[in-house]
Amino acid sequence: MSESFRFPKNPNEGREQTFVDEEGNNPFAEDNNFSEADENVFNSPGNDSAPAYRPEYIATSNDRKGIVFTFGLITLGVGAFSISMTYFNELFQALYVTLVFLNLAMAIPTWMIGYADLRAMRAGALDRAGIGMTRAGTIMSMLTTCVSVFFLGHVIFLMVLATL
Repeated sequence: MSESFRFPKNPNEGREQTFVDEEGNNPFAEDNNFSEADENVFNSPGNDSAPAYRPEYIATSNDRKGIVFTFGLITLGVGAFSISMTYFNELFQALYVTLVFLNLAMAIPTWMIGYADLRAMRAGALDRAGIGMTRAGTIMSMLTTCVSVFFLGHVIFLMVLATL
């Protein structure tokens, strides 16, 4: 089980108070002495010494590198088997074409999961240790999807050509 969420430490903690000027007056405090320049009470004080607070991501969810890699490998193997057997075994062609459709139903979600995990790894929301396996599984799923779509287009073209 993953760790529970921890808030990151505020980098501005312990810094000099930027909302108070030399006399100890806060320009953002409510008072009725507005000048034309102070019309917007939400203006920054003009002191840029303290950078804005930007929290860092802490990896809180498990990456799915094993799932993406395994499904990518399975879809690549099943896709290669079904496409090759369609050309060599005429008896079960309908079965192998159906297997290509089922393979696409597995390859496309694997591609989407892998792509989402890679984006989360680049953003820092997931641990980057599994980026290699996730990238490999995603590429295998992309390759399987593209080859399967091309193969199905080729089969449909041959079917239309046979009717002419």
